[in-house]
Amino acid sequence: MVSLGGRTPIDEFRKQATEEYLALRERVREAAADETAAILRSGESAAEAAARLKGPSSTWTYLVNDDQLGWGMQLMGGKNIGFSALAAGAFGPLFVLTLLVNRFFRRKPKTPADQ
Repeated sequence: MVSLGGRTPIDEFRKQATEEYLALRERVREAAADETAAILRSGESAAEAAARLKGPSSTWTYLVNDDQLGWGMQLMGGKNIGFSALAAGAFGPLFVLTLLVNRFFRRKPKTPADQ
């Protein structure tokens, strides 16, 4: 949409990202100044103030799989052309066979007309 308006999208993105970053930095600075002022006004020690702060109530763990094309495909992307050719020759047909087996033996959901 930006390019339709005659502007360069990457320049507009950079401009918006810079504005947002500067606004975030200012909000963090203000929050830190407010919290420091509140601690100084209350007269409590740093240990008491730290005990008052809440930590996260839960944590999340995300499992990421970087192998989007299936097992063994990372072997074909190496810099050694001989090894890459060997890996492609060994895993290529096996990969295609696996795709075909998954395609033909996948269970199809039953429709009410089939029952």
